Amino acid sequence: MLIVGIICAYLIGAIPFAYIFTRLTKHLDIRQEGSKNVGATNVIRVAGKKIALLVLILDILKGIIVVSLLATFFLKVTAISQLNLRLVFATAAIIGHIWSVFLNFKGGKGVATTLGVCFGLSFYIVEFRFLILVAIAIWFLLFIITRYVSVGSMSAALSLPLTAAFKGFDFKIVLFCIFIAALVILKHHKNINGLITKRETKLYFRKSH
Repeated sequence: MLIVGIICAYLIGAIPFAYIFTRLTKHLDIRQEGSKNVGATNVIRVAGKKIALLVLILDILKGIIVVSLLATFFLKVTAISQLNLRLVFATAAIIGHIWSVFLNFKGGKGVATTLGVCFGLSFYIVEFRFLILVAIAIWFLLFIITRYVSVGSMSAALSLPLTAAFKGFDFKIVLFCIFIAALVILKHHKNINGLITKRETKLYFRKSH
């Protein structure tokens, strides 16, 4: 049953909302537009703010659903501990988003779904309440200062294992945070190159920009 649960978590995480809604509203393949990333930031450029907000919410929600509703159901039919099961399902959902079977194992950068699983985990695992607060604060601070979504996202991701280790949280939580931070940084390799070469695009919401 555990394998079935992991597959379900992966498939939910793999639902490519950015691709689906840009197809439905603009009849475009987001993988061929803008930055070509299957995520909410690129949806802003391709389909507008309203669709991007919808995609962001749904990408977050699928992470929450996997580690709350889905995991709670499988806790009843497996012998694995709550911490282990929820962390495994969270990992599967993030991997599903990044390497979606529905997009030939390509996908987004995992930031929104990572945020979603951390939100979901915070309902059941108290340590994640502090981790998510720190990560969100860092994201907003770095984004406001730099206007680079990538800088905010990578900084927030890096804060997870650093904060978890500093606070002396369970080793499994620290290991999970290291893994997801590494995935997020790995998926931002083009953005890192863009920052180095000063070609990274800043994001503004005011029409004057």
